[in-house]
Amino acid sequence: MVGLQIIPVDGVYLSGIINTGVSKPQELFSGLDDGLYFAAAEAGVILQCGPDNRQGRYSIALMNSNVGPETTGRDSRVNGSAIALVAQQEIAEDVAVWSQYLLSSKNIGPASQEFTLGVSIENCFSRTNDGFGAAIGWSAPSDRYYRGWRENLQFETYYRLQLTHSVQLSPDFQILRPTDPDADSGAVFAFGLRILTSF
Repeated sequence: MVGLQIIPVDGVYLSGIINTGVSKPQELFSGLDDGLYFAAAEAGVILQCGPDNRQGRYSIALMNSNVGPETTGRDSRVNGSAIALVAQQEIAEDVAVWSQYLLSSKNIGPASQEFTLGVSIENCFSRTNDGFGAAIGWSAPSDRYYRGWRENLQFETYYRLQLTHSVQLSPDFQILRPTDPDADSGAVFAFGLRILTSF
């Protein structure tokens, strides 16, 4: 993979990457002889808004590739493009909202559209390093790879509790609706618990 980032002026950035699309992390352009590629470019701005200079980041990314989920070589190449819009905005002290939308060709990804919306709060209840987050997500499966599957809906929330100076405890709860129409359950509930320590 080759990547480049340019910051022409403060608060503006341009980024780009190109890869073969099938390389493993330890490989460099392993599929070049098959003409496989993934290319993406992103332009973004970081703004200070309002009398309190609340920070926000807004970006647009464009992608093009001839590699899909089932591409293994030259004979299974596809062609498609995608666009992603990202918005992150601080709306109050220690409170931020964010959103992302993706529109993709059905050939290059498992989803043709995705949308997420979330909120994060730091230093909850005036407790240093405590944090809360919640997000909802929706995606429409690609007709090429998942024809007949249902739209995906999910919700996730977590709370990060700073127990001691060196220990954090973060319970996480998720609700997902399986996209597979043959799935027995209408919803799946998942609970996770993360413990982070530092020495």
